[in-house]
Amino acid sequence: MLKVAAVVFIVLIAGAEAETPENNQLLSQLADMEEALTMAKIQITDLQKSLAGLKSVLNPTFEKIGSRYFLFEHFNNRNWTEAKKMCRYKGAHLAAIKDTYELYEISGRLFSDTPYWLGLNKLDNQSLFTSVASGKPTSIGITIGFTNHKECISLKRGYMEEQNCDNKFSFICQKDDEI
Repeated sequence: MLKVAAVVFIVLIAGAEAETPENNQLLSQLADMEEALTMAKIQITDLQKSLAGLKSVLNPTFEKIGSRYFLFEHFNNRNWTEAKKMCRYKGAHLAAIKDTYELYEISGRLFSDTPYWLGLNKLDNQSLFTSVASGKPTSIGITIGFTNHKECISLKRGYMEEQNCDNKFSFICQKDDEI
């Protein structure tokens, strides 16, 4: 950009003089720079269009349920820790269900025989399940298992159950950290 300004300045000063080979050379250089600038603008526009297409891949569509947004990863089976990381990568958290309305609406979007990880666990040796998004304890609708090794929560057929955190399941992300 500075080179273009310098050439324009030189051309303006030289413009007062008669047409000379030096002035013609400067005008030719200025024309070449203008053409290069136009080509660069076209390339930038093309890159912006390409990036816009990638943005939709990197920012998947979250579905609004009530006042909150959720993402359903139906085919991306992960253990609980990996699922938590995947949600964070997407700018979200593993989901925690706020109330029976959300439980009903979310359950209706899931494959019936597939468990989905939720963002509830008691990995910090706590007696209550806590949300990874808010750190708040919850006990809404959890079916307690029979072993002490099940410290993460999944959702299947409308029921939340304790599971071994190493199991690989689909998962649900929430956009907020409300619950």
